[in-house]
Amino acid sequence: MVALSAGIVLCALIAAPLDAEYHPSTRAIMKMSREEANRQAQDDLLSILEPTGKISAEMWRELHDVTLNTRSFGTDFDGVCRRDTLTLRYTGAVPGAPSRDKPVRPYSIEARPVFHIVHLPKVEKDMGQPDASHIWQPACVDVDKAWLKRARADGRELGEWDRATWADAKDAFQVVQAGFLLEKALAAVKAGTLKLQSCPHFLPALYHSCEEEVAGVGSASDIGVVESCPAQPGVICYSIDFPGPGTILKIVSRGDAASVVSGDILSIDVDDYLMVDGRKFPGP
Repeated sequence: MVALSAGIVLCALIAAPLDAEYHPSTRAIMKMSREEANRQAQDDLLSILEPTGKISAEMWRELHDVTLNTRSFGTDFDGVCRRDTLTLRYTGAVPGAPSRDKPVRPYSIEARPVFHIVHLPKVEKDMGQPDASHIWQPACVDVDKAWLKRARADGRELGEWDRATWADAKDAFQVVQAGFLLEKALAAVKAGTLKLQSCPHFLPALYHSCEEEVAGVGSASDIGVVESCPAQPGVICYSIDFPGPGTILKIVSRGDAASVVSGDILSIDVDDYLMVDGRKFPGP
């Protein structure tokens, strides 16, 4: 019986490293030598990066940059996820004209945060307060895979490159504030209590009204860019870009800039655009 128990324990110890990653404690890291600490930090950096996939120089004769993404993780808001997009810059390693055959080498790296709203959080008194436990929230594990699974379950027709939309924004607070603002504005448009002030590129062949076009633009999960616009005290203004349909909504409401939830919607404007070689042009 003792031998059997010892054998079970030994098997468990052997199997443990295969079932769980080893993460050193703060004390263990502080005790590392310079060489060990350097290796640990570099290994940790690689561990949070998603695979790059195939690299292309696109239209350029020489590779200029490679985009990498960290694995998604949670923010201080429930249902709101973040990842960091890194751009690794390259240039020629030797003098001479750009060429696909000339060696290139990296020289710089840039990073910016992007966000995806799986669902807007419940409105609570202390929402958005720093909470490290939210980093590992289940909603933010493999966001792209989870989005594809939901989209297929909803019967959506998906292209090869369809993935969750990640929003460029200053921080998680900004994207959540814009998400609540959008939700309230679209609800008012659908209810007929909010009319658009302008709709320069409305296509009557596709929609019965400008309001119908805007009502179908998407949800908070489809936001691609959030930018604040100038506003008077007590007023919140956001420009919200939806890259799927190529639509930008400018929404103005009453509200406190320090609160994620806005007041009454004052106005909404819409504009459309076309993307050509990475640049935006006015819609048709």
